[in-house]
Amino acid sequence: MRYIWFGKISHARPVTVVADSDELIATYLAPGAACKACNPPGQREKYNDVLLARQWDLIDTVWQANRVLMLAPKDEWYSIWGSWPDGSSGVPSFWYVNLEDPTSRSPAGYDTRDLQLDVVIGPDGSCEWKDEADFAEMCRLGLITAEEAQIVREAGERVMTATRRGETWWREWEHWVPDPDWAIPALPDGWDAL
Repeated sequence: MRYIWFGKISHARPVTVVADSDELIATYLAPGAACKACNPPGQREKYNDVLLARQWDLIDTVWQANRVLMLAPKDEWYSIWGSWPDGSSGVPSFWYVNLEDPTSRSPAGYDTRDLQLDVVIGPDGSCEWKDEADFAEMCRLGLITAEEAQIVREAGERVMTATRRGETWWREWEHWVPDPDWAIPALPDGWDAL
């Protein structure tokens, strides 16, 4: 899974393909996966500066967060992430709506662009926006156009409305578990070719 800004890879994460159809791409990101990033994990305050400069070298990072199942519906400006603490079972501790460009296939796997704004869906179905200040700053700096900002907000609102109505198709995946025999994948050969 690659994240592309200004024709350059900002992040690359090796994932396992769970499902790939005309309607949905489902991938799994495992803790311990060796990734590439344009900024060190946890240093978000400099992320916009890095993007604005449009020049960066990728550094080695490791995915240390929860186990994540990423569900990207066709032509939608979001993916929905189920997140489980490593080693846990049962339903996800939360669902996370990552607002992003529609996921597209590439020779290396899949490409998108993370647009910073997110929605967190709690176990009780509550919804709340996350990273609004980061999103507003990206808009102010011109990293995201006014048209993109409107599309992204509307996508988030659609998911929140569907959640309130109980139209939560992603919950069909809530008891999904990765195969225990799966190895943590590495980035494939050619991952860095655009």
